[in-house]
Amino acid sequence: MTGTQAAINNHRLNSVRKRKQAQHIGDMAAAFAHGPGQVFLGVGEFLHQPLVTVGFLQGGQVLSLQILDQGDFKGFLIDSPPALGLLTINALVAAQAVLVPLQCEFFALEGISHLIKSIERIRKSFNPGLNLQGIVLTMFDRRNNLSGQVANDVREYFGDKVYNTVIPRNVKVSEAPSYGRPVLVYDLACAGSQAYLHLAGEVIRRERKASA
Repeated sequence: MTGTQAAINNHRLNSVRKRKQAQHIGDMAAAFAHGPGQVFLGVGEFLHQPLVTVGFLQGGQVLSLQILDQGDFKGFLIDSPPALGLLTINALVAAQAVLVPLQCEFFALEGISHLIKSIERIRKSFNPGLNLQGIVLTMFDRRNNLSGQVANDVREYFGDKVYNTVIPRNVKVSEAPSYGRPVLVYDLACAGSQAYLHLAGEVIRRERKASA
């Protein structure tokens, strides 16, 4: 077998693996849709929906998503990875507001400062309506003095932008993804699930108050 043939075979093998991984992710995504009015769309499926138009900016480096028809949905949540890569930038270009989960750790403070700068740059260049909706304190450990210090510093700087609800460090939240389930399905009664339910209520109340 020549080097060219080996390269072609490796390319085909990688393509098959990627298709299988995509199918696996799609199956997991389908399993995540629970309850009325809740739809989970994988990236590939999302981009093929008729209510979304796709446009590439700056040589394909930034992907613009525009919601054409909101239909019966009152809002969309775009979950992005915890890094300022292409997917996160795409989400910021498409979004109207940003909800930031912030771990109660020291280095998270540096990360959010970079995120705020990125939001400002994207607002100026691509999405003038983008704003910071709120910050959620996560992985809070009452036994750790650093968690309390980080929480106090964030509240002092961002004020009312920080939600009152705090997501505690909880083993059930960490276990749920390994079982292919959201934590609310995996263990509704655990402290993490209850905290996320309280957060959802607070987000809805704030939205209603802002639109009143």
